Amino acid sequence: MNKLIQTIKLQATCLSVIAALFLLAGTTTAEAQKIGARPLTPQEIHDYGLPEGTISSGGLMTVGIGEPVYLEAQVPKGTVTSGVVWSLESTPSTASTAIIMNSPLPGEMPIYSVGDREILDVAGRALLVPDVEGVYMVKAVISTTDGPIALEAQVTGALYVGVGTMDFSSPTYPQCALCHPGQAVDYMATGHASMFELAIDGLKSSHYNENCIDCHVLGKGPGDMNGSFFDVANQVGWTFPEVLEPGNWASMPDELQAMANIQCEHCHGAGSEHHGIKSTISVSLSSGDCAQCHDEEPYHNRNRQWDLSGHAVATRYPTGPGRGSCVECHSGIGFIEEMDGVAEKSTDYEAITCAACHDPHSAENEHQVRTMADIELNNGHVVTEGGTGKLCMNCHKGRRNAVEYVQGNVSRHFGPHYGVAGDLFNGTNAIDYGKVPSKPSGHLYALENSCASCHMQSVSGDAANMAGDHTFKMVWDNGTPENHSDDVDMVGACVDCHGNVTSFDDFTADFDYDGHAGPIQEEIHHLLEALALKLPPYGSPQVERDSGKYDYSDAEKKALFNYMCAEEDGSFGMHNPKYISGILQASINDLSDPFNAVLSGVNIPVGGEWFYSQWFEFYAPTQWEGWVYHYEHGYLKIEAREDGNIWIYDLNTKTWRYTTPELYPIMYVPADGTWVYYGGKYSDDRTFYNFATGKWSMAK
Repeated sequence: MNKLIQTIKLQATCLSVIAALFLLAGTTTAEAQKIGARPLTPQEIHDYGLPEGTISSGGLMTVGIGEPVYLEAQVPKGTVTSGVVWSLESTPSTASTAIIMNSPLPGEMPIYSVGDREILDVAGRALLVPDVEGVYMVKAVISTTDGPIALEAQVTGALYVGVGTMDFSSPTYPQCALCHPGQAVDYMATGHASMFELAIDGLKSSHYNENCIDCHVLGKGPGDMNGSFFDVANQVGWTFPEVLEPGNWASMPDELQAMANIQCEHCHGAGSEHHGIKSTISVSLSSGDCAQCHDEEPYHNRNRQWDLSGHAVATRYPTGPGRGSCVECHSGIGFIEEMDGVAEKSTDYEAITCAACHDPHSAENEHQVRTMADIELNNGHVVTEGGTGKLCMNCHKGRRNAVEYVQGNVSRHFGPHYGVAGDLFNGTNAIDYGKVPSKPSGHLYALENSCASCHMQSVSGDAANMAGDHTFKMVWDNGTPENHSDDVDMVGACVDCHGNVTSFDDFTADFDYDGHAGPIQEEIHHLLEALALKLPPYGSPQVERDSGKYDYSDAEKKALFNYMCAEEDGSFGMHNPKYISGILQASINDLSDPFNAVLSGVNIPVGGEWFYSQWFEFYAPTQWEGWVYHYEHGYLKIEAREDGNIWIYDLNTKTWRYTTPELYPIMYVPADGTWVYYGGKYSDDRTFYNFATGKWSMAK
């Protein structure tokens, strides 16, 4: 037994068993309250200064004999507690001397799951170390201001048995491959299945040493007496080789090879008590299962990165009973079952953890991503390019067929339903008005793995582990999340094609018609503001989706859908600048009745009091109703008349003319029945060509 655990066990005394007194008073229940096993990573052991010899844990309720289970009683956040009484209700046999001990984990150590920290509190912790094979029943009675809460959980202690295929011999009972041959065959092609054997032969790293093997063989370290690699090594007298060279693996005894490499029991717990019984083996999607090995600086930072991602705090709101269609993307288990074609999905909550995106049993795809299959968007468009990034598009796509959806009513959730990057990146499934070309971003073909090429780029320097890679972040907040002025854009993936760019602001275009090429994201923000001004509540730079408050026209529903596409995409143009700007421009133009576009001043704001009309160019509203100040014509009175024309009174020349957005700068002068062409302003004079006389004239 580990020395730390021995010390704790000697110091510990059996906790009081006054739970019965609480049970007499009744108990309360809540869906979130539970007893769980807290993962403990190597990095946490360092960070919290835990004693040397502290054993890491994947947070499983099934462990090898002599291995710790860091028990944790969790209650809904805000629950006022005054103590927890732990008890061991039953053990496998009278041979067991196991007891509930004080947890070595410090009080300041938070709940492991980043998402759970949002809704749960730790009521208390304890430690159990199984000492014989079998089932242990643990109880915790939590004292709260609303009455006691009684919780129970099962812990299984077992021996390691091995997958049964490490030496390519036929597996024997109870080895894993005997009952799970298909998964075992697929697993044998993964890097996990050969990590130790390659490393011990010097084929992985020159600095590989005895301290590395805890994660690469079954068991938790020297001193194990549970059938683990270390137990068998002690029995056969094997020691770590002095020289890493080919032949080291081949010279190892078969029974030791059978316990080597990263096997099923690393992630599912020791298996001698399984016997096909689900309750005596662990199936965990917790990131902690991976973090017991993949969280130790400086080389193993995947979990540290992922903790900063949005995937780590996937909301619980779309999970639970009745949320079968939501969990496909809002829960790790739901996503896996969707990819596996399961009709009735589990609605239990789990964040979008490692095993959601990576299949631990299969190396069919690069990086063991769960799928690289083509994606069908909800308008029928099939995405065939994108490499590993196609995995992302399974969820980061709209949930609607845009053309059909806008025929319905507006609700407070109206829009493509969040993460619509897959649609916009591929230039489809927004309202295009028959004018916006459906073209994917050039990055779909220029980048081998589309989404992943940018969002998972390698990052160095101060931003390392804070952006890119498994954070999926394109911006590092520079340690000041409330201050965006010092944010650092992750443009490392851009420079190969775009040269020496240092910020997303270096990518410019003129999408808002102001004659100035500004940063793309800024230009899209201008278009969003201009479109919002035309939508309920009208004149505000923010839209409101409230069908009970506003009566949306068909045109407004189309424009609102496009607005929400660009807003919820979150890239503000970067995913596909031409398509995103195109659908916003088209929406603005569709809502811009030619008269209102000029008269009411709800075209695109370009600074100060000035606006831009796509057909009438720059103007500013005035305090007089119906009047604007045009940047070349000066003061104009504008009227939309029943004849369908835009009538314009020119104050400088005291002349009425009329035109349409399609005709301008050609205008008709009713006073003399002639057509004129406005040729522009030169010096201080405006020039007009008269089609009747064939001559040019000038006016102030």
